[in-house]
Amino acid sequence: MAERTAPSRPAAPPPRFGTGPDDPLRRNAESSSSVEFHLRMSISLSIPSLLISMAVAFGVESGFGDGGADAAGVAPGTPSEDRVDVRFSRIDGATDVPAGSIMVLLLPATRPPAERPAEGPWWDRPHPFGVLDLQVPTDGIAYSLSGRPAENTEEPPPNAGLEGIFDSGEMVRDEADSGGTEASPGARWYPQTPDSLTGSFRVQAVFRPWTDPVAGGGSEWRSRIAEVDLRPDRTDRIDLVLEPVPSRGAVADRVVGAGPPPAWIEFEMPSPMLASAGVASPEHRAWVVFPSGYHDLQAERRVWPTIYLMPHAGDGRAEAEAIRDAIAVEGTRTAMPQAIWVVLDAGSPWGHHGFADSETHGPRETALLEEFIPELERRHRLVPDPDARLLVGHGAGGWSAIRLQLSHPDRFGGAFVTSPELVDLSRLGWLDAYGTEAFIDPEGRSRPAYREPVGDRDAAVRTVLAQEWAMAEIASPTGRSGNRWHRWAALASPPTAPGERPPPLFDSEGRIDRELAETRWLPLDLAAELVREPRRLIPIWVGRIHVWVGSLDEFGHERALLSLQTLLAELSADLGLPRPNRSVVRLVPGATFDTVVPNTRIDAYRAMIRHLEAAGFAE
Repeated sequence: MAERTAPSRPAAPPPRFGTGPDDPLRRNAESSSSVEFHLRMSISLSIPSLLISMAVAFGVESGFGDGGADAAGVAPGTPSEDRVDVRFSRIDGATDVPAGSIMVLLLPATRPPAERPAEGPWWDRPHPFGVLDLQVPTDGIAYSLSGRPAENTEEPPPNAGLEGIFDSGEMVRDEADSGGTEASPGARWYPQTPDSLTGSFRVQAVFRPWTDPVAGGGSEWRSRIAEVDLRPDRTDRIDLVLEPVPSRGAVADRVVGAGPPPAWIEFEMPSPMLASAGVASPEHRAWVVFPSGYHDLQAERRVWPTIYLMPHAGDGRAEAEAIRDAIAVEGTRTAMPQAIWVVLDAGSPWGHHGFADSETHGPRETALLEEFIPELERRHRLVPDPDARLLVGHGAGGWSAIRLQLSHPDRFGGAFVTSPELVDLSRLGWLDAYGTEAFIDPEGRSRPAYREPVGDRDAAVRTVLAQEWAMAEIASPTGRSGNRWHRWAALASPPTAPGERPPPLFDSEGRIDRELAETRWLPLDLAAELVREPRRLIPIWVGRIHVWVGSLDEFGHERALLSLQTLLAELSADLGLPRPNRSVVRLVPGATFDTVVPNTRIDAYRAMIRHLEAAGFAE
C-alpha cells in the first residue's frame, strides 16, 4: 500500500448487523421459480413509425425445490407456458434503433409499491433480471432465451452469495419469417436463468441505449408494469408495450416550469473543451431554479448568490423540481437561503462523471469552471464572487462538492454535503481498497455491500459485495451499468483504448488490483489527500465544509467519515494548529443514506444562511 504519513488511527468499530449467525448471507435468501423465456423479434420499418414486437414466453416447470406444495398450498403440476409479449413502439419518425440493451426485470410483489422494476436493477436487494444486448435489431429474427449455464462455471468463494452467472441461449432463425442469420450472444441472467420462478411479481421491460444506460437517463423505452402470479398449474399471458420516454432535448434556455415568468428553466450549452477531447456528449446541462423575488422588478436585489447542487444519480431534474416546489411554499423565504439554485447534470455513458477531469470523461472539471459557470453568471445575474458560490451534494455529488471545494477554495465559499462517497478508500464501506480480497473479509465472511436498518440501532445485510458485483456485470459487462463500482472505475482507471472499458478495482473472483488502487484510485481518496497536504487542507475542511451522515447509512459511509473526523483532530494536534471549534462531520442517529437529506435539510439551510450573512450576501 502507498505510504501514508498520518499518525495511526484508532480502528473503526465493527459494523453491527443485528442478531443471527455471523455470515450476513443468513438474511439474503431469495425465492426462485422455474421460467423459460423465448424472445421473438420482428421489425416493421416505415418512415413515420418503427414497430418492434417481441414475445417472451414463460414456461413454469415446478414449485419450490422441495417438490411439495408451493407457498399457496398448490401442488406442482404439469408445466404450463405462461407468455409475456413485449412490443417496442416508436412514433417519432425515426427509422432506426440505437444499439442498446433490453432488460426484463421482475420484482417480488412484496417489495414496496413505489419501486418500479424499470428503475432497476436494484443493487440493494437482489432480484431476477435478464439482459439482451442489441447492436442492430434485425427483421425476421427470433431470439431464443432458453437457459443454459455460461461456460465459466467456477464455484464462487465460500458464502459469496453468488449463485452463478448464466447465459441464456443464442439467436436462431425463425422459420416462419424471412431474415438474417447473424449470431447473437443471447441474454444474461441474474442470479440464474429463471427456470423455477414461483410467486407474485411485478414485471417491466425497458430498453436502454448504450449512450444513456442509467435508469431514468431520458432516452430509454419503458413498458407499463404488469403484475403476474406465476404458478405451475395455469397459463398466463401478459402484454407489455414499450414506449419511448420523452427525451430531455437539446434546446438552450428551454422553459420547463409553469407560467410566466418561469420558476425554472433547463439550460444547455455546447462545450468546446469537451468536444475537442472527444467526449460522447460534449455539452453542459443544468436546471436553474429562481428565488421568489428574482422576477420582481421592484425588488432591491438584482444579483444573487448561487447554490450549485450536484446530484447523486440521474440528471438532476427531480432535485430541481423539489427545490422549485419548496420555494413556492409560503413562509419558506426565511427558512431557505435566498439564492439561485443550479442543479447540474452529472450523467454520462459511464455513469456519474464526478465533475472531475479524467481520461474517460474528459475535462469535466475544467469545462465547468472555465465555460459553464461564467456563462451561467452572465445570463442569470449571479454574483461573481467565491463566497457567493456554494456547493451542495449527496452521495456521489457529495464527493464532487467536497473535492471541488478542496481543489478550488478561491472559487467556492463552502460545501454542504450528505453521505459523500470515496472519503477514505481504506474504509470504502466495509472494504479496504488497498487490501487484497474484495468479496471475503479476513474472518472468512462475505463482505457486506448494503444493509437495511432493523429498529433504531441495528441493521441487517441485504446484499454482499459478490452479489452486487455479479449484478453489475450482468447488467453491463462493458462497465456501463451505472453501479458505483463501474462509475468509480471510470473516474479512476484509464481505459486501455479510447471507448474501451476502464479496468475495475477487482476481478470476478474478488482479487483487488493493488497497483491500480495505489496509483489510479489513490487520487480519489480524500483522507489520503488530507494526509499529504494537512497544512493546506485542514483550514478548508474546518472552515468551509459541512458533512452530515446517518448512523445507519446503508453503504456504511459513516465509518469513513468518523475516521476522517478523528484524523482531522490528530493532524491538527500534531501540527500545532488550533483545535477545530466545530465538528466537520455530524452523525445523525438512526438516519440512512436516503433519510439523512430530509432529516438535515433545515440544519443545512441554516448553515448556508449563516455563511451568506457573514459574507454580506444574505438579504
